[in-house]
Amino acid sequence: MVPPIALERPALSAELQKHQFIATETTYPVSLVIASVDIWDHLSAGDAVQIVSKNSVTEIPNRFLKVCL
Repeated sequence: MVPPIALERPALSAELQKHQFIATETTYPVSLVIASVDIWDHLSAGDAVQIVSKNSVTEIPNRFLKVCL
């Protein structure tokens, strides 16, 4: 049996990680889709683009869930 290794800090953290994105002016609409790995298991990037481009902001989460269920 291998003895446990003492860690200097926790291996996992429940702290929220924040990332800053700086938007630049473009000639086309830009969307950022943030989803769990479980959703990406059922949804391709192309499917996500179609859902975002064809639905209102309030409809998008429900459309993603319909694809996954």
